[in-house]
Amino acid sequence: MPKISWNDVTESRGGVVSTLPSGAYKCQITKAEFVTTKKGAAALVVVWDVAEGEHKGHFSEAFFEGKDFRHNDYLMLEGKALGMTKHKLHALADANPGFKPTAAIDSDQAQPFVGKTCYLLLQERKYTYNGRDQSEVNVVDWLSPDEFRAGDFKVPETLDEREAQAAPATIAAPQPPQPDLYDEDVPF
Repeated sequence: MPKISWNDVTESRGGVVSTLPSGAYKCQITKAEFVTTKKGAAALVVVWDVAEGEHKGHFSEAFFEGKDFRHNDYLMLEGKALGMTKHKLHALADANPGFKPTAAIDSDQAQPFVGKTCYLLLQERKYTYNGRDQSEVNVVDWLSPDEFRAGDFKVPETLDEREAQAAPATIAAPQPPQPDLYDEDVPF
């Protein structure tokens, strides 16, 4: 058994991990790396977190440690998605004056993306996995700073794809055993 210094442990009751509702958020890129997708395509994956407002640092909670897939976006570097990547890079350049994201990609450098501001339009998706309700957010669009400030976007509806669970049947408490008494069993 490990020896625990209980004086160094802060008491807590646990808690519920909050969800990030659909909406537009000012975010900051916390990690970036070049990857090859399962289909063999080159991509830049950026991991982000909310940079300001009531949900600031949402993905810095301990629950999300090692779960970058919950708050990332793929910038595809080949194929049909290049047009979308160009839009994302344009929005990123607008949000970070002086930063040239295409130059960083052309020189195979992902690190310059870390710390950069981006404005993301997110959609919450609720779903059921292994019998438990879950929530995730998906990046719907990258906004320019002007679009973000002007509110020039439509917040998408939250997707609710949870499986309907039948309410558990109410089970009546068992009746206590009744003694089986007959007149002849009475001792008097």
